[in-house]
Amino acid sequence: MAPSKKLEAIVALFIPPAGREHVLGDLHERYENPRQYIQDAARTLPLVIFSRIRRTADTQFLLLEALAVLISFVAAAWLLLEGPLFVNEPSGFLRLLAPVAMALVGLLLGDAYADPRKRSSLRCVQAPLLAVALMFLSQAVLAVMSPAWMLPRWVFVAGAAVSLLLLSAGRMLRRQAGDELRAAPSNGGSSNPHDQIVHKAQEFEKKIRWRNLREYAAAILVIAAFGTYIVIFENPAIRLGSSLIIAAAAYVVWHLHRRGAARDLPAAGGFSACLDFYRAELARQRDLLRSVWLWYVAPFIPGFIVLGLGSAQANPDRSGSFVNAISVALVVLVIVWLNRHGARKLQREIDGLDALEKRVSRE
Repeated sequence: MAPSKKLEAIVALFIPPAGREHVLGDLHERYENPRQYIQDAARTLPLVIFSRIRRTADTQFLLLEALAVLISFVAAAWLLLEGPLFVNEPSGFLRLLAPVAMALVGLLLGDAYADPRKRSSLRCVQAPLLAVALMFLSQAVLAVMSPAWMLPRWVFVAGAAVSLLLLSAGRMLRRQAGDELRAAPSNGGSSNPHDQIVHKAQEFEKKIRWRNLREYAAAILVIAAFGTYIVIFENPAIRLGSSLIIAAAAYVVWHLHRRGAARDLPAAGGFSACLDFYRAELARQRDLLRSVWLWYVAPFIPGFIVLGLGSAQANPDRSGSFVNAISVALVVLVIVWLNRHGARKLQREIDGLDALEKRVSRE
């Protein structure tokens, strides 16, 4: 027995293209009857989608995109309404978070369902379009279930439009950087240890440059966002807190450029020289990630504390302050965990280099 072509075609629509053929084959082998096939597919699909999301999601880049969407809607509220008044309403900031959450869902699903075999120029726009579509869907659902939580119409339209532009532009830049990385001479498959080390060092250098570019872009967004706070808010504590956050962002950029900038591989050098250089670069970046709480997280804490106190002083009845504090704490924990995880990966690479050096010395 086998499922009908029509039934398989319908199920195939919900399976990410990267694993579609394999999953359909497994479902085909387990087929007993249409009802069992649908139930089997319903149980399998969430696991397949989640697995694909884990493979395609870039958490650091996703957080940067979330910040871009949030700034888009805050700017729209500020320009089209009385921005400070709207954001400081008890539900104002939470209402702005709804489209941000839907955008993240759309970006995750858009990347998961992207076909890796197709490299169309429109691919950079597909996930942002899905994100915006889910934003509109969420507003439609709120219109029926809870109209009070909807954003004002033109604030939502303007925020969604700016979000689409920022997300698409960011993904185009990201793709360009990825294309440059793939265009590098590929010696990864060479059996020559010297060529392998040179190739890995060059790849690592490009990855560090792209990482730093992301961090610089994030700092610019943070400075722009809290710069508007200094202009639109009259509360001295809010202005002071925003100034401290801007100063922290500037310090992070300075420290990252000073301690974490990519260094070029020496043009001439044998196996030992290249290996020592690559190992030193890995160790330098590992130590940078391990101390992220000191130079990346700690500088922002005074600013957020002063900003929170100023916000509570200016709006004592604001109910979202606790939620905002929890959100900031969760973001901090995620940032520290990601960087510690990255440091462990670099340490494993260093251990691999040590093993390679011993093997080459014995030969």
